[in-house]
Parts: sequence; C-alpha cells; structure tokens
Amino acid sequence: MALHRGFTPTPGRHGREPAEERYRTPMGMPGSHTPNTKSLVRGFTLVELLVVMAVLVALAVLIVPLYANLQTERQAATAAEGVVSTLREAQARAMAGDGDRTWGVYFFDDPAGHGDQFVLFRGENYAGRDASYDLVTALDDSLAFSAVSLGGGNEVVFGKVRGTTANTGSVTLTSTQGESVTVAVNSAGTVSVE
Repeated sequence: MALHRGFTPTPGRHGREPAEERYRTPMGMPGSHTPNTKSLVRGFTLVELLVVMAVLVALAVLIVPLYANLQTERQAATAAEGVVSTLREAQARAMAGDGDRTWGVYFFDDPAGHGDQFVLFRGENYAGRDASYDLVTALDDSLAFSAVSLGGGNEVVFGKVRGTTANTGSVTLTSTQGESVTVAVNSAGTVSVE
C-alpha cells in the first residue's frame, strides 16, 4: 500500500479496512475522498431524457382520443338512463293516480340536431297538458334524437292505474361520434334499453 503525503493508514477490523478509515488526515478526521479516485457524477443524459419524453408524448397521443371516445359513449348511456328514468317516473305517477290524470313524456327532436329535449308532462297528450307540471330535460349538444318512432308521434302517455300505453315504439339517441343507444317502450309499459 502506497503512502500519500499527509495521510496515515489505520488498520480496520477483521483485516479489512473501510475506505473512510484507511486514510485519515493529519488531524485524524476521515478524508473527503480516497486519493487517486475521480468522483462520479450520476444523472441522465440529454438523449435519455429526449427518449423518455418521446415515449410519453406517443402515449398521450394514443390515450387522449380513446378517452374522448369513452366519454362520448358514456354521455349517450347516461342520457339513455335519463330517458328511461323519466319514462318510468311518468308511468309511476300515472299508476299512482297523481292528480287523477295520465302522465307522459314528449320527445322534441330538433331537425338541426341542436336543442333536443324530452319533457315529463301531466295530461292526456302533450298539446293538452298542464304546462305548470312540465319537467324539461335538455340533451347535451353532442347528443341528438336520431329516431323517434312512438306509434306515429313523439310522445308516450301512460294510462292511470295499470300504466299501459298505446304509444309503443322506440327512441334512439346518437352521439356526434356515431354511438347510438335505443330506448324501447312496449304496450305493457315496460321500458328497456336496447
């Protein structure tokens, strides 16, 4: 072992000498580093950082459109759930004899595709309803009623006590991405999503 000026070797335990005890300064304090050793600087190179950033950008480019599509699909499903819920509420109110009147749901299909909505109403039909009981629900701008086929009209009216209807058919909601959900009503008043 070569001796360096200003350092004194000290023996370690079990015949092995830890680096900080091998060399001591003249004051007896461990040296800041061992002699003849370059200090290593650890980190990332610019190339490594650029590769990681390129991978992250590629993942973002793939994930963002998928997320947007899933969100649009979920909006169509949520709107269909709202239609089903409103139809069932109208049927329940008619069966309960709420106001001793029939209840129904009217679907307003705007030909331009903006401002589509559905209305829970009290009365024999939408034209002769009591408008003070209207509950209007507007669809999001990314959704529209693409087909309303309810026995030749745009409304479903449920009869008192039994909750049946003569306005059978379906209502189809379509998103701007082309996703469709259909809600059907049969003569027994059963509402289902297809």
